[in-house]
Amino acid sequence: MSLLQTSNILKQSALNIAPLQFCLLQKSITPQLRLVNNFSTRSSTSKSKRSPIEKAVSKSKTKISQLLTPAQANDLGCASGGQVLSWIDVAAGITAKRHAVYKCVTASVDSVHFLHPIRVGDIATLTSTINRTWNTSMEVAVTVCSENLLSGVKKPCCQAYLTFVGVDNNGKPTPVPRILPITEREKIEYERADIRKWKRIAQAKPSMTREKAREKIVNYSKASVSSWPGSIASSYTEMVEMVMPHHINAYGSTFGGQIMTWMENCALISASRYARSPLITASMDAIHFLLPIKNSDFVTVRSFVSSVYESSIEVFVTVEVENHETGKRVFANDGFITFVAIESKNHPVPTAVQKPVSGKLSFINGNERRKHRLEERDSLREFFKEKY
Repeated sequence: MSLLQTSNILKQSALNIAPLQFCLLQKSITPQLRLVNNFSTRSSTSKSKRSPIEKAVSKSKTKISQLLTPAQANDLGCASGGQVLSWIDVAAGITAKRHAVYKCVTASVDSVHFLHPIRVGDIATLTSTINRTWNTSMEVAVTVCSENLLSGVKKPCCQAYLTFVGVDNNGKPTPVPRILPITEREKIEYERADIRKWKRIAQAKPSMTREKAREKIVNYSKASVSSWPGSIASSYTEMVEMVMPHHINAYGSTFGGQIMTWMENCALISASRYARSPLITASMDAIHFLLPIKNSDFVTVRSFVSSVYESSIEVFVTVEVENHETGKRVFANDGFITFVAIESKNHPVPTAVQKPVSGKLSFINGNERRKHRLEERDSLREFFKEKY
């Protein structure tokens, strides 16, 4: 089976089956991506040299180094997941703008899994590249590694795939230049990006699980606050932020990284209220940004513990935006964030999490989501082994 046939099968599957089933199918047939190159890619590559609207991957590649200062770290002396996601969004945005030239806005972020922490005094190195472009959108890959300045030891932290959309001065999507994959790795990522695109389409479909979770959020918001320790209800958290000038990009919309930071902050409070122990961010599931959030808008973030496992906690988070001029409130996005409980700041090893005294142990499909995350983490480890 050719790589093009493999890609077409996955595209059709993405449109007809549930995301979790699609992931299993993807896992079973995508190993061929390592073995076969797409003839059509090579053909288009040969023609692309004559086209001024195509650009090489290297033209927009971006590398950024960030020193983690105490002011940026959490109380464990590490970069929070939100801080890393904010860096990722900026790095990806620079790459997207370099390639497109036009204004670019964050449309979605695939699941991000954090393998190793970035500690105070470490250097975080972010490398971002364009994997593929379509008509008005593009996929940007960002890898993050930490470097200890004293020992020189480097460790992989995470990888993220972000989708950006080029927009004109009226905020309407506009065509972006095509990407020209040259190296073997670039050609492989070019094909895989198309598969990931169809996976995103499958994930963006209305989900009964998320609908039920949003209903639960609404019920919690109307109920009296529960102070019963160890209950799921006691984990409900609500926070409101006003979008300030330093939160928005040059195009007048709130940075996607800022939204993800607020989501993680709210989720961490929920997880901490339940676990009453130190926590580190393990992963953030895929997020789709449904609308731009403008200056002076009010952003309401709500969360509750959705599932409890042996040493980890899953939190569901929703974001609602209120127009500061009209008062109209609209749903913006939601997602699941997972935290791992550790024994102490000085002994950061996973520890058991208490079981809820009130409320179900796992929300709808919680075990399936956990299984999928673990599979993705294993794949990420394999990716870094190959790369480093």
